[in-house]
Amino acid sequence: MTDEQFEIVKEKQIPVEVCPSSNKATMQLAVLSQIKSIPYLYRCGAKIAPCCDDTMLFNTNMINETFELVNLLKLNESQLKQVMLDAADAIFDTSCLQKLKDEIEKVQITTEEAKTEEIKE
Repeated sequence: MTDEQFEIVKEKQIPVEVCPSSNKATMQLAVLSQIKSIPYLYRCGAKIAPCCDDTMLFNTNMINETFELVNLLKLNESQLKQVMLDAADAIFDTSCLQKLKDEIEKVQITTEEAKTEEIKE
């Protein structure tokens, strides 16, 4: 992606589908952490949408791809929730959008950090 294309993606809030296992394989990388574009996009505020390419070929599924993305970006639960909410905005079938977002919002944050915040309040 060129700098100009990246600026358009960021400005227009165009979601970028990321498929960690596929990216690792097609880029012939030894480890996923060698992928620099996904963390760069995320840090710069681009909306990313975790996806799953070729489940049979790469022996993966959405749970694995989400797990890989969490590890790559070192997301906490609230950051993951926001990534998933942003990704939901990219779906084509908007008739189920609100239901999907409601289900994502139901996910409970259970980290020690979140528990500490609850105690402070």
